[in-house]
Amino acid sequence: MTDITVDFVFERSTKGTHRFKEVGPNDSPMEYAEQVVGTLYVKKAFFEVQDGAVPKRLNVTISPSY
Repeated sequence: MTDITVDFVFERSTKGTHRFKEVGPNDSPMEYAEQVVGTLYVKKAFFEVQDGAVPKRLNVTISPSY
């Protein structure tokens, strides 16, 4: 299995996290069956120790390890 990169766009903030939704090419919405991850929650503390800014998009690469 090869690596896969999944694109996410910022959706909203929750109490302790930032919520990102998976998108397709050109930030197009994806049907549930097409999604690899779906919704991604990232703790707010992660961005606070970086530069404090919340990115509008994230790219996540999944690398299988056996």
